[in-house]
Amino acid sequence: MEVENVTVLLWDSLQNFNEFMTNWGFYNGESNIYNDVKQFQSEKEFVNKLNDTQPDENLVFCCHVNFGNLKEGYYLFKNSKIEQKFNIPDVYYISSGGDDAENALKKESVGKIIVRQYNDFEADIRLGRIKTFKKDELYPKARVKDKTLKEGIFLSHSSKDRVVVEKFRDLILIQGLGYNINHIKFTSSDITGVKGGISIPQDLKDFLINKNGFFIQFISEDYVKSRVCLNEEGAGWVLCPQNQFLSILIPPASIKSLSWIKSLDKGIKLDNSDSLKKMYFERKSFFDSSKFDELNFTKQVDCFVDWYNSTKPSH
Repeated sequence: MEVENVTVLLWDSLQNFNEFMTNWGFYNGESNIYNDVKQFQSEKEFVNKLNDTQPDENLVFCCHVNFGNLKEGYYLFKNSKIEQKFNIPDVYYISSGGDDAENALKKESVGKIIVRQYNDFEADIRLGRIKTFKKDELYPKARVKDKTLKEGIFLSHSSKDRVVVEKFRDLILIQGLGYNINHIKFTSSDITGVKGGISIPQDLKDFLINKNGFFIQFISEDYVKSRVCLNEEGAGWVLCPQNQFLSILIPPASIKSLSWIKSLDKGIKLDNSDSLKKMYFERKSFFDSSKFDELNFTKQVDCFVDWYNSTKPSH
């Protein structure tokens, strides 16, 4: 394969990374050997770099190894678990240490170790000894946001549940998932509701048709008694695919309160952390994974459930 058709995805910590030396090593003093070399040092940065590549690009994955300090390359990479999470076909370790580096790494790993020096790596690509892959061969594919989906989120709720839904929006959607408040239609808020002087039905219709990508209904005893809420539910049924429609139960509402048409996951319970987390993990393609931090998301979900269970807002 021609090297100029290959993009190198390079794991290299900032402590390890020397742009001049890396360029010299990969490019051998020339400027256009590879299509590109994209450096990163975290899963979040890797996803960003991956999103910048084209579907037909030939990719190879490398980890730079500082033979004198394995902590600053090899161990950091292994601890990130990117290789397992994304099913990287082959990881090529790049080191000027050659055979000595390969022997050292083999003592530290039970998996396959492939070590190349910079010059050997270029030659092996040309000879077809280095396997390339396309980004759509990786998984979870859902970690790369589906850009064909509209970005809006519609929060269908009874006005009597305003406090609960607002807290959900702030803690889980905004703080937990990094979602932009301007993309959320929450009619009980002056910021994200219907602007003054605008027809409410027309505004909601425009949002659902042109902007909404995720319809969330908060089903409570007040919701099922509200004609407005049921009208919104009906519009959601018609306009949203099943995987873009989510029902969340506000106790004491139960599964019996759910309309049968959209009961994909039989409703998520607002007072249960594990249940709430399904909102993200079962619909990853909707959210921007570059903004997702699982520890932070879990923390915000737990904070919301603790708040809800301690305050027991009236419904």
